[in-house]
Amino acid sequence: MKSAMGAVVSAALYALALPPMGASALGWVALAPFFIALSRATPASGFALRLLWFFTASMGFASGLPHPLSTYFVAPGGRRTPGLP
Repeated sequence: MKSAMGAVVSAALYALALPPMGASALGWVALAPFFIALSRATPASGFALRLLWFFTASMGFASGLPHPLSTYFVAPGGRRTPGLP
């Protein structure tokens, strides 16, 4: 249980280090809890921790993606790129 909590905390800190939150200083310490949890895990539980970290971090990353993607695909003059929502 402690290992899973370490992976979740690490993923949350890592997601906060990226835009839109932009707390980039967290990027230097965000992976430490994850690596500590992995060092105490068996290979099978380590794989499960990696999946947990990946999905938790992905949820954090995904919250910041809609705005950059919507502004990236706007053509000059404010027109949307054809074929994109």
